Amino acid sequence: MDTIRIEAYKQAFLSRERGVRAARVLFDYYADAVDSRGYVRRRKDEIAAALNVSRRTVANYIYTLCALNLIKRKFDGRTVLNPDYYFTGDAAELEKAKKDYAGFTSDNIKKEG
Repeated sequence: MDTIRIEAYKQAFLSRERGVRAARVLFDYYADAVDSRGYVRRRKDEIAAALNVSRRTVANYIYTLCALNLIKRKFDGRTVLNPDYYFTGDAAELEKAKKDYAGFTSDNIKKEG
């Protein structure tokens, strides 16, 4: 099977909106830690130590990445990367990752309405 590699997330960080470019450091961290299904599980204190930033900064980065629809995250640390922006695997794994992402409900962004 042929491997598909998607790294379209880089365009999302071209925004001049406050905090967007800075949040890329967290996305890059997640991209290095992601498993074959697109999931990462790290606590904020682990991430803060690895990135040498405060937990509050990590929380701000998480909020920004969720708002950009690059990740979805649960309060327990489970995070899934949007496979439309970052993915490595074959076509069948990509379809599975897309279904998993669609069914994963983030705790970080409240839905309006």
